[in-house]
Amino acid sequence: MNNFQLKKGLVDVNGDPVDKDFDDQADICEIRALVANGKIPEIGEDVKSIDLKLLDFIDCPGAEVQTEVCAATGGSFADSKGWLILLEAQSFQINKEPKYILSSNNK
Repeated sequence: MNNFQLKKGLVDVNGDPVDKDFDDQADICEIRALVANGKIPEIGEDVKSIDLKLLDFIDCPGAEVQTEVCAATGGSFADSKGWLILLEAQSFQINKEPKYILSSNNK
């Protein structure tokens, strides 16, 4: 989440800051934190009623005409702790942020 420069950090269902994510909520709290921190101005910052238009602003790995993968699990769909949302990867963006730049200084 450091890549997104969140002033409030992670938040609970009411939008109040919390110290760590929730074990029982997969990684939805990270998406909620992006909303609460105003990273998607078109949606607003109210986490109690997040508009489904949010999905239009999430871009995941994959080409536009192919399947885009935002999350993966090696276990059961119902096991919320087993899901990995690709937030820190260099391919997951919310409202075109963070902006990644390829370095020409490869070592």
